[in-house]
Amino acid sequence: MNIKAGVCVCIFIFIFITPSVHAQNVEGSEEQELEYLELIMNILRHHLEAIELLTKKESKYYDNIVNHASALWHTSNLLDHIYPDKDQVNDREWPWADKQEFDERVMANRTATKNLRKAAKVWLKDRDQEKLLASLEELKKSCRSCHKSLRDWP
Repeated sequence: MNIKAGVCVCIFIFIFITPSVHAQNVEGSEEQELEYLELIMNILRHHLEAIELLTKKESKYYDNIVNHASALWHTSNLLDHIYPDKDQVNDREWPWADKQEFDERVMANRTATKNLRKAAKVWLKDRDQEKLLASLEELKKSCRSCHKSLRDWP
């Protein structure tokens, strides 16, 4: 196995397996759960920021846009597990009315990450940056549907 393949395997394990293992082991305090939610949000945020950075100017890391888009798509599958507990629901005002509306927003986010992933794969072949940037904006819009008013959660 060459170095590039080894690095890819390490990145894959960090991005996809670590959050899953952590998710299975998080039981207990509200503080632990909040820490986990912050971790997931930071993973999503960092991949999004990486794509934004890489689309500004071509570099030797330019092709990693596809990997970051795939990582966003995979990580978005963890979002349906982050609906707040009943006691947390009553503690603050949420941008969604109920679990159904939350689920609809999660599905919109998943669709947006899926579209970004597809656009990134097409971009890799034809370098159609307009479609890629439009998909990126669609994803950011889905994120803002909750986080515009929820800057502190998680």
